[in-house]
Amino acid sequence: MVKKSYLSLTKLCYNLKKLILLSLIFILSGKFYAQNDTINQTDAEGKKQGYWIYYGKDKPESGYPPECKIDEGTFVNDRKEGIWKYNCHNEIIFEGLYKDEEKWEGKEYVYDKDGILIKVKIWKNGEYHSDGQL
Repeated sequence: MVKKSYLSLTKLCYNLKKLILLSLIFILSGKFYAQNDTINQTDAEGKKQGYWIYYGKDKPESGYPPECKIDEGTFVNDRKEGIWKYNCHNEIIFEGLYKDEEKWEGKEYVYDKDGILIKVKIWKNGEYHSDGQL
């Protein structure tokens, strides 16, 4: 009787794990799919809102190829907010945090062409304060 109960409990645990895993996959895939629908959006007033990705085709003056991702981050009421990543040929060159439009706040991480962190810059209220060579 104990062996039968143990086998039933083991099978139940296995099925629960499968159900949880499938649920997570479903939820995460829906999240990523939904993000694609909300990239580069403006509100009724024409203000940029949400996650934005700029490619070379969006900024031809940058000189980057049209398909090259240049920068990405979040806009709130047409102002950059939060973490922004700047790219070159789809490799992150540096990333930092915007407190207000054009005001870096906190640490800016600078990477080499292989994606290795080479420098950390410190910004306070949009002003550069220190530089750390790694």
